[in-house]
Amino acid sequence: MDAIVTQMIILFILVIIGYYLSKKKMMDADFDRKLSGLVINVTCPSLILSSVMGDTLPDKTLILPLLVVGFATYVVLIGLAFLLPRYLPVKLSDRGIYSFMLAFGNVGFIGYPIVASIFGASAVFYASILNFPSTLLIFVFGTLFTVYFRRSGKDAF
Repeated sequence: MDAIVTQMIILFILVIIGYYLSKKKMMDADFDRKLSGLVINVTCPSLILSSVMGDTLPDKTLILPLLVVGFATYVVLIGLAFLLPRYLPVKLSDRGIYSFMLAFGNVGFIGYPIVASIFGASAVFYASILNFPSTLLIFVFGTLFTVYFRRSGKDAF
């Protein structure tokens, strides 16, 4: 439990530093775009690769069960994302965006470093396997939620 609290304190301090640097005009939209590109294209893949480049390899028997759990989780989340926006006080044209937000969280951007700090570097590989369905389904259902339903303006749910 101490590792989780420590990690949350570190993240909170980083948020405070980012807010301060933004107020001092040391960070702007261009900086944010470049930093996000660096994190997504270089550091996250490097973290995932480093998690399997140790003395012990990940247990191959866990890969399929993790994929099944990941897909099952997203079946439930996407089902809820189709239903819940009907009952929220939002415009009809915004329901697709709300569905997208309900189904897909930002689990990779900061999730992998948190997994690495709490469970160790070897757990990052398993987290990436568990996150694979999100990465795949975000392109299918994310597009459906954000483009089709917004363009049609119909209550497609």
